[in-house]
Amino acid sequence: MAAPPAGNPKPMAIILVFSAIVLFSVTSAAAGPEPPPQWRRSSIETCVRLLFDPPPQPPPKLKVILCRDLLRTIITSFKITGKLSPEYLEAIKKLPKYKNNPSGLKKFLCGLSPSKEIGCQK
Repeated sequence: MAAPPAGNPKPMAIILVFSAIVLFSVTSAAAGPEPPPQWRRSSIETCVRLLFDPPPQPPPKLKVILCRDLLRTIITSFKITGKLSPEYLEAIKKLPKYKNNPSGLKKFLCGLSPSKEIGCQK
């Protein structure tokens, strides 16, 4: 008897890419205060701008999915450890909505996780 066909390889490729991003993000977060590579800083900043201040022309769907997953991983890590990624914080501070609005920024960040690091009250 012959084995059934393997199926569509695209979902498997997406799962592998997502798994690699999650694994890299988690291991990078656990590695400590070593400054991240420049490409990681720019990818976080790009994802923050893409999702919070989207461009007029919609980006590719896969890029949006990967950015959401990357930022979701950062937020989950923040909720677990209470420490926010400095790259993420800097990228959020650059958004027009929070650039000159420290109280709005604090409210947004405290809504993610009531961290003493940011000055949130539990």
